[in-house]
Amino acid sequence: METREQGTGAAALGFVLKLLAGPAALLAVGSIEVEGFTYEAQMALGTLVWMVMWWVLQPVPWAITSLLPLIIFPLTQTLSIRETSSLYGQRIFFWILGTQLLGFAILKHGLAKRFALFFLSIPGVGKTTHRLLFCYMATTAMVSMFVSDASSIALMLPLGLSIQTYIHTLAGGEGERQRGTQLGTFFALGTLYAAVAGGITTIAGMPHNAVAVGQLEALSDPSRTIGWFQWMMVGTPIFVCLLIADYFVLRFFFKPEIVEIPGGQEFLQNERQKLGGMSLGEKYVLGVFLTMAGLFTIPPLLPKILGEQHVFTLWVDEVMSIWLVPPIILFLLFALPTNLRKGEFVLNWKEANGRAPWQILLMISSAVGVTDALGDFGFMKLVTQAFSDAQISPVTLPYLTGLVTSVSTNFISGVAATALYTAMLIPIAEQIGFNPAAIAIMVPGTAMGVIFPWAGATPATAFGFGEIKLKDMIKVGIVIEIIMILVTGTICLLFEPIL
Repeated sequence: METREQGTGAAALGFVLKLLAGPAALLAVGSIEVEGFTYEAQMALGTLVWMVMWWVLQPVPWAITSLLPLIIFPLTQTLSIRETSSLYGQRIFFWILGTQLLGFAILKHGLAKRFALFFLSIPGVGKTTHRLLFCYMATTAMVSMFVSDASSIALMLPLGLSIQTYIHTLAGGEGERQRGTQLGTFFALGTLYAAVAGGITTIAGMPHNAVAVGQLEALSDPSRTIGWFQWMMVGTPIFVCLLIADYFVLRFFFKPEIVEIPGGQEFLQNERQKLGGMSLGEKYVLGVFLTMAGLFTIPPLLPKILGEQHVFTLWVDEVMSIWLVPPIILFLLFALPTNLRKGEFVLNWKEANGRAPWQILLMISSAVGVTDALGDFGFMKLVTQAFSDAQISPVTLPYLTGLVTSVSTNFISGVAATALYTAMLIPIAEQIGFNPAAIAIMVPGTAMGVIFPWAGATPATAFGFGEIKLKDMIKVGIVIEIIMILVTGTICLLFEPIL
């Protein structure tokens, strides 16, 4: 009896300590006195730190923690309740919902099995999960060289998780997707890190890259530019080094439960032949998937195909955005009938309600809203001032650039950070005798936060599939960002003289 009471007391103490960790973080941030660090910025940053503490420790559900700004901001007069409520209207909400439900539709209608068998039956690839994972990451990275990182994850991760499900089935598991497995986490984080590595390779890989090129042309004296192949000369070795390093980091942290894929290559070839023709549901889902791929990839190519001034090119540029794609996908998934007599469609709302990651949607929407508020409250001006005050040498410039950019983009937009830091660092680089073209690659090369799921659409999309634990994302993300800074900084330093 006494032992039971002691256990209850210890559990109660642990719960209270977890609860108090959040308010303590807010008080600690609120007590910081730094010139330029406004009261509103203190409250916003303190609230975000409180939320992170509770999301990690989980004294209450994620969704409840996500409501903290609605209480703290009005009570501390940081923002009114109307202004605070508007922070939750984030476009990332529908992005995650659309990509998540498309992934479920791929699994539900059997297209997942086709995708999985296609990858597994490639000669030599499907024998071990190690080979399969590396080839899958390389494929994701190559897609990301020409498609935005978030779009690449939206395209590839449903396929990766379908492969994971089928491997589990071959090993004697049930046909349902098993969440939280080492293999599933490897696939999810592998997709994220591979997409980021691929996005650095070409100017088209990320919007950040084009912003940096434009800033270089506008700010360098005399005006410089970086051509497609010049960028790839630096971007390709960065991509190769990051891909290999990311793969082995994931192998260290998440050793797959299954190494040898049961059944062998011949069995997988036979299974693929047994699938037969595609059902109507499979055809519809494949059509929706290809529609998404087309909407992601075709608009950027139109200026080269039709010309920049063509009426259709101008119209698409005016109205089309990658953020418009998920609502279109959601509409198609619920509007395409598979059996009109029975009233069956590709997806129905009951299925969607059970599969939608509501907690993650609230979590990311609230965090993105708070980080937006931080930017409005001048937090970035504080970071910029600290950067300007530092004594910088040509050798340390790339690494300091990477450190500040990498950390910042876990809290602000990567595109905004790229525009800000290139505007500040290109003149500094010229002043100290460092090639500004190298800085124009260095900044976007590290302007992709991967520590927190709310750092942007890219990590949010990967996290939204429910395979990654928050503590794992933070722990491994810190290691990956350190590698990103060291690899990108060293390669930019080596190629700086010849750019």
